[in-house]
Amino acid sequence: MENQKEQAKEILTYTLIIHRARISLGITFTEYCLADSIYHLSNNPRGKIQGWCTAAKKTLGFYAGIKRWQVNNLLKKLIEKKLVEKDKQTSYLRTTNKWYDKVILLRMRIKNQTDSVKTTHIVKRKRKNHTPIAKKSHTNSEKITHNKYSNKDNINIKGLKKLKTIKELVFSKGRSK
Repeated sequence: MENQKEQAKEILTYTLIIHRARISLGITFTEYCLADSIYHLSNNPRGKIQGWCTAAKKTLGFYAGIKRWQVNNLLKKLIEKKLVEKDKQTSYLRTTNKWYDKVILLRMRIKNQTDSVKTTHIVKRKRKNHTPIAKKSHTNSEKITHNKYSNKDNINIKGLKKLKTIKELVFSKGRSK
C-alpha cells in the first residue's frame, strides 16, 4: 500500500489547468484538480485496476489540499455533471468521455500547436545560421558554401577576397583583374 502511495505521489506532482476547458465545464479549480487527478490515476499503467482510480478519498484530498468530506461533496458535483463516474460495486472512479473530449483532447491540440511553433522557430533559426560563408582553403582560393536549403553545389572561386552576395558572385565571375 505504501509503495502505491509513493508511485501516485510521483505522478501527481502538478495539475495543468486549461482555463478554457474549466470555464466551459462550469467547474472550480478544486473540482478540476480532483477530476484531473482521477484521470491520471486511472490511466496509470502501474495502477492496481487498469482504467480505474483506486485511490482513497483521503489520498485524493491530500493532492487537492482538501479534506475527505470535501472530496465527497466535489465528487457528487463531478458525477452530476457527468465528468466522473463511480463503479457501484467497488467505488472506484474514472473520468468520462466528456472529460476526455473537453479537457484531454484540448490539451493535446494545444501541445501540438506549441510543438509546431517550436519546430517552425527552430527551422527559421537554422536557416539564418546557414548563410553563405567564404572560407580560405589551403590552396589560397576561397570556397563558397551555400546553405543546406539551396540546390546549388559548393563553388570554388580563385581570386575573390570578400564575397557578400550571390549578385556580386555572378557579376564578378566574368571580370578578370
